[in-house]
Amino acid sequence: MGRTLLVSHRLPFSISIKEDEQFALESSVGGLATGLMPLLGNDALWLGWSGASKKLSAETETQILEALAERGCIPIEFSQDDHHPFLDELCNGILWPLYHYQVGNLPLTFSGWDA
Repeated sequence: MGRTLLVSHRLPFSISIKEDEQFALESSVGGLATGLMPLLGNDALWLGWSGASKKLSAETETQILEALAERGCIPIEFSQDDHHPFLDELCNGILWPLYHYQVGNLPLTFSGWDA
């Protein structure tokens, strides 16, 4: 069987970071993460935004990447300029209505695709 790739706006884990750059990964709550989480144990990779917005040391970033990789997750980082168009205009404005049978709610012009 081939590898399963899950691609969503967010990873199924939230990263909480304390002052001393200690971090913890917590399972995200929500329908998508809860429903698809069981697939991660079956040679699947989940690609999405980590949600991290704080500038961290290279060592802490490496530790976070390793912890996510152990759980089958690959973070994709967005610049501040790209995050809003990607999430609000593309994901929520186009993809969500398209995959939830609400084609009548699609905008007449698509924006955010470049992000």
